[in-house]
Amino acid sequence: MFLFCALHLLEDMEQKVNIILSGVEKLENIFRTIRLDLNNAIWCNETKEVLKDAIGACAIFAMLYIGLSIPNF
Repeated sequence: MFLFCALHLLEDMEQKVNIILSGVEKLENIFRTIRLDLNNAIWCNETKEVLKDAIGACAIFAMLYIGLSIPNF
């Protein structure tokens, strides 16, 4: 009788542990997805900033070229 009761309790505990572990795996997947989305957003913002800087540098060079090529009066 005791053995049957102990086995039954062990089976219940095993089921509860499996449920908890599956929940932990789901949370890990959710956090992994959030982390990847944040990394993608950061890379996207950095790329935009680099492009803005490059366009600004080109504009400065164009202004210098035009300004220096105008003949002095």
